[in-house]
Amino acid sequence: MVSKVLFVLMVITGLLSAQRYDDATIPLPGSSKLSWHPKEPKEGEIVDITLEVTSGVDVSTNNLHIGFHPIGNAKIIGKETLRTSIKKGETKFFKTQVKFFRPFGGVFIMARAIFSPEQYKRSWGDLAHMNFSLLFDTLTNTFVTDKEYWSRRPRPPLPPEYTYDVVAGMHTGVVLPEREAKKLRAQMDSLKQLDSTLTDEEALQMLHDIGEPMVVRYGIHRKEEAIPILIKARKLMREQNLSKWDAVDKVVEEAKERGKLNFFRPDFIGSNCTCHNCNVCPCFERAEPVNIVDFKDNLGGRNV
Repeated sequence: MVSKVLFVLMVITGLLSAQRYDDATIPLPGSSKLSWHPKEPKEGEIVDITLEVTSGVDVSTNNLHIGFHPIGNAKIIGKETLRTSIKKGETKFFKTQVKFFRPFGGVFIMARAIFSPEQYKRSWGDLAHMNFSLLFDTLTNTFVTDKEYWSRRPRPPLPPEYTYDVVAGMHTGVVLPEREAKKLRAQMDSLKQLDSTLTDEEALQMLHDIGEPMVVRYGIHRKEEAIPILIKARKLMREQNLSKWDAVDKVVEEAKERGKLNFFRPDFIGSNCTCHNCNVCPCFERAEPVNIVDFKDNLGGRNV
């Protein structure tokens, strides 16, 4: 019984390998072509897929196996598999339907012929063995091919603002739409005007620090207060060899002593926070996106 189960598993594994990897397929004489409509579907929109197969061999009844297999976040809503026959020189069309969901999805398509020993020199072979995938494009809110996706964006390596998540404080594999990246670049340049020593990466990190870190650590919600503190802290880091947050601590305490800050410690509930929840503050979640303004007055009227 155990040996029979192992044999079945070996057969299934072999079939899956043949379906998924090009180096495992055995091509048969003939041709195949794939098309889908609409070419740039919206999320959840029904997409019609058509596989066109022209065979160079005879395949008897029910021995031509057609399979449509989803990849990523695609969902087949039509036929996934069917069995039929095809004659040498004949062209047939096989159709199904699929829906795509972000961030990407695709379909693997196979037309596999099975032969008896007296029919053909091989026991099986493929008339079609292909796949395609579509990416969700935030510029158009539609799914597009990889080629089309990158034709609308700067080619890698991308400028740092295209892949930086300000909330997370790190680079991700997600590429921002051009309008968002340009907005982020404008904010970076505004910070670099206030502190000429800032690199692009340091400016991006500061945009992150203006948000949650300054709120959670010091209860400072206002950008007008956070930015001068962070820039003055950078000067202390250089002059006194302090770590970033040790330098920020020092600047905050000095500002607190001078009565220049309106914030709240140790419970981290801000003067402009109405929820009084020291663990998760929805007021911060509702805060407007960072919009850098001129903070030179708070820096003594000059750049650092």
